[in-house]
Order: sequence, then C-alpha cells, then structure tokens
Amino acid sequence: MYADNIVIADNAAANKTFVKVSQNSQESVRLDNSTTLAAPRKMTIRHSAGVQGKARELVDRHNVVFSKDRLSSTGNPVTSTVSLAVGIPRDSAASGDVDDLVAFLKNWIGVGANVTSLKLGES
Repeated sequence: MYADNIVIADNAAANKTFVKVSQNSQESVRLDNSTTLAAPRKMTIRHSAGVQGKARELVDRHNVVFSKDRLSSTGNPVTSTVSLAVGIPRDSAASGDVDDLVAFLKNWIGVGANVTSLKLGES
C-alpha cells in the first residue's frame, strides 16, 4: 500500500509531494501540494481486472497517470498527461515478463531524444 503522501522529483530534480485527496476501491487521486486548484498537477493510480484475447484470459490492469491542468494561450482549459498502463495476465507463465517490459520502457524514456521524437509524432 502506498503512503498517503508520495514524494517524487520533477524534471528539475525538485521534490514534489503528492497528497492523497480521494480514494475508492479502484483508484486513488493525489494532488501536488505545490500547485493550485486552478492549475493542479495530479497523480491517479487505478486498478481493474478484465479479460483479453480469444481465450478470454484474466488480466489485472494497473495504471498510473500524471496530469497537469492549465489554461491554454487562448484561455481554454487543457490537460497534459503521461501514463503507464500495466496489464498482467493471471497466467503465472506470463507474469515474469512485466519486469523486463518495464525496464525497456524506463530505459527508452530515459533517453531525451526518444521522448522528443515521440512528442514530434515520429514512430
């Protein structure tokens, strides 16, 4: 179980504290206490279960989303988001794959040029 407050460093290596503001059986929401309610930075953690594929295998789904709300240059509300979705089949043979897949993602986004290319729509 996560602590009510989660401290994470931002791009400038400044620690930000995300304080839990709500929770139910499927998700919790935390707000960065250094932002305002008019322009919040939010962390949402969700969990669900479902089936996938023709064999209808059970899969546990876990998702963490970081988002930032603000007004655009034209005064309209906009939201930027970054998320990680993890789907883990309950089949024990597949569950060990997730650690490698997470490592691939961490190492790929750790290269600034990869993220820049992604933002530019390259594939």
